Amino acid sequence: MNQETAFQWLKRVKTELRLQLWSTERFELVSNSELKRWFTKGSVLINGSVVQADDLITFVDTCVLHPKGSRRATLV
Repeated sequence: MNQETAFQWLKRVKTELRLQLWSTERFELVSNSELKRWFTKGSVLINGSVVQADDLITFVDTCVLHPKGSRRATLV
């Protein structure tokens, strides 16, 4: 199995799925800096657990972004 960090995985998914975040009046591609802030704030759950950017992962069943906020999003 290939291992990558949680940040590498989310960065790849962002590129492949064009992960977007509502910003003022238009959709903008989420920056890598913003992704890192999400990890720092504990706003990324992978397979039901809060992960840090440098945590190694082998597979992702589910990913929840902003689990406690109004911007909650689930990637399956």
